[in-house]
Amino acid sequence: MLICLQLVGHYDEVLDVRFWGRDDSQVVVATNISLLKIFDRSTWACRTVSGHTDCIVAIDTYQKGSTCLLASGAKVHLKHAVQLQQYEHVVKVI
Repeated sequence: MLICLQLVGHYDEVLDVRFWGRDDSQVVVATNISLLKIFDRSTWACRTVSGHTDCIVAIDTYQKGSTCLLASGAKVHLKHAVQLQQYEHVVKVI
């Protein structure tokens, strides 16, 4: 059997999902772990963003012009903001 594409799965609950990036080119998923998963919709490659110490329960996105922001909140009431940099190859926690 030849594997053409492998998708990164989740071990339990998916708590929130948002489209993000220019032309909604990415999908951000919050699960019951402390990492955000960011999927590129054209290749389904997955990146993770760390920073929380407990499961992420909510995410939201904002886009205006070339500014693409993502906010996440975890069970321990910590909040993080993430900015998608030019060309969508760099994710920076702000």
